[in-house]
Amino acid sequence: MKQNLFARFAPTIRDLEICDLDDRLLLDRDGPVSVYYAPFDYINGDAKIVIAGITPGKTQMLNALREARKQLRSRVLALANRTTKNEKFCSAPETAQQGRQSQPGNN
Repeated sequence: MKQNLFARFAPTIRDLEICDLDDRLLLDRDGPVSVYYAPFDYINGDAKIVIAGITPGKTQMLNALREARKQLRSRVLALANRTTKNEKFCSAPETAQQGRQSQPGNN
């Protein structure tokens, strides 16, 4: 069975104070080489094209960790503030919804 690494590391990512190399995200170490988890493991099974490249570096890892932490914390906040059973996690902020409603063709 394939292990879901995001599910495994989500609590750690959410609780990171500073997004940097953190041994709680360490997957493996061999001498001077260390491998850390970064949230790049989503695969779109319906994709029509595959783009292959080199392994992401530290900058991309830290950017991905910051965004994942932001999204995980937002989701926790959304759960805590949920007032109705039908409310969506990914609803747009109120100001963005108002902006869309006031644009021509969105009435």
